[in-house]
Amino acid sequence: MKIKLYGIGNEKDYSFIIVEKNANFLRWLANFLDKGFDYRGDVETKETGVGVNCEPQAKNIEEYVDKHETYKMYHNRNKDMRVDVFYGKDRVFITIYANDNAWKDILEETTEFGK
Repeated sequence: MKIKLYGIGNEKDYSFIIVEKNANFLRWLANFLDKGFDYRGDVETKETGVGVNCEPQAKNIEEYVDKHETYKMYHNRNKDMRVDVFYGKDRVFITIYANDNAWKDILEETTEFGK
């Protein structure tokens, strides 16, 4: 699956990635979270309804504009890792809150941009 990388950066407490928002994005995000963070949650569906009437429904990426999602997980080198995903019209801004060592490990495991 291909995803275009527009930007990447690293600050002291967080890093960021700016990628293309296309039909492959949700599958790419699921793979990114799985490989980089051992996240096993469902990224490609959302819950609809309330209580016992709650049903999973596939996300429509086109509807995700000016929206935000947070994924929290545990990494063996860094507790309390968090990934925030900000959806724009054509691009997605992803912030990763992790220490430098965890960020380097994650980057090595997830270097599949545009492949």
